[in-house]
Amino acid sequence: MILEITFNNFRLFKSESKISYRADRRTRYLLSNSLEIDGASMLKAISLYGGNNSGKTNVFYFFKILKAVLRSETSFACNRYMFGDGETTDASITFNNMDGLGWLKYEFSYNSKEKTFPYEKLSRVNYYKTSTSMHVVFERSREEKRLAVPGLGEDLSTYLDVLPFDKPFLATVEVNDGFFSSMKKWKDALKRCSDFIEPIELYNIPLGHTIEFLKSGDEKKIDFVRSFVKAADLSITDIGYQDDLMLNTNGEIGEEALSKLKNAIEPLKVMTSYGQTKVPSLFFDSSGTKKIEAIASYVYDALTEGRLLVIDELDNGLHYSLTRAIVSLFNSMANKRGQLFFTAHDLMLIDCKNLFRKDQIYFVFREGMSATLLSIGNFKANSANVREGKSLVKRYNHGDFGYVPSPALVRNLISILGTN
Repeated sequence: MILEITFNNFRLFKSESKISYRADRRTRYLLSNSLEIDGASMLKAISLYGGNNSGKTNVFYFFKILKAVLRSETSFACNRYMFGDGETTDASITFNNMDGLGWLKYEFSYNSKEKTFPYEKLSRVNYYKTSTSMHVVFERSREEKRLAVPGLGEDLSTYLDVLPFDKPFLATVEVNDGFFSSMKKWKDALKRCSDFIEPIELYNIPLGHTIEFLKSGDEKKIDFVRSFVKAADLSITDIGYQDDLMLNTNGEIGEEALSKLKNAIEPLKVMTSYGQTKVPSLFFDSSGTKKIEAIASYVYDALTEGRLLVIDELDNGLHYSLTRAIVSLFNSMANKRGQLFFTAHDLMLIDCKNLFRKDQIYFVFREGMSATLLSIGNFKANSANVREGKSLVKRYNHGDFGYVPSPALVRNLISILGTN
């Protein structure tokens, strides 16, 4: 599970930004929204709100890049010159795979011009009631010409000449045997953290994962998808996969060609039932229902296998009650493994006092070519009245948490019509 993520100089975010799942221990309500793991109290879900083009999707893309770095992948666009970025992005992630290694903090710098990793550090972190201790696993710095791996040697700088900086350190050394074999467990730990992060875009979510659920024959998985779909459309009585679906190709398309179209044909075999009538969901059901069909399998995996489900635009095409139900699953006492991070526009979610704690709510604000992340949990009582029981939506619309756009479209229309 993830405790904290930091990044700076990434697209619109020029200064250090932090997304913290660390729960405020002083909060004594909605205790089911947090979980205690290895000395740290952590949140199960975080929401991010902001106007259009304010930078929410930039944060989503950072999760995707972070996942790639943890897997030692190097093919990604970290900075974009159109955003006025500098060359180097600094980032960190603190996580716990619940595999006996405890809390780990991985820090890195990425130079998007050179496509190199000039700095990396991996540490073990111990959390106590009143203090925190850190123990370095490895540290590599090109600027300081230093490579340290406690246990192997504090000064391994001679290896810097043969270990390239165009890949993360653990991707440049042989960990299966030889001098650096003791590092294998740490490389595996970063890979497990990468597997933990599951980014999806609700406006363009693929159905393939749910199709695998429906084909698996696993009744628990199928029942979960079924319950999701029924919640979205009360008139639907069932959902399933019909493998023997016949396509009329008039003999013009051969088997070889059909096999190449498998990914396009598979969604046609998802059938929803309305009483005794079965119909292809792809053609008959609403876009909202199809999104619920697609997201159900990801939610199931996050809750049962332990994943951080990162969703861009959770409220895209979904009824408020459905988005609230998804969030409630992650915040429930039954959830011991899954986490949620989502961007949204629907302020009805944060206006529900029984759904979110203040430390679970973030806003992003943009001014020119720069954006800032703000957590409601960091506001003081006298700065924005967020602890006085007043509606957060009213506070937000009033501009207490930052700039809120106020388009004067009607005035523009009157001005246009008045000139004709």
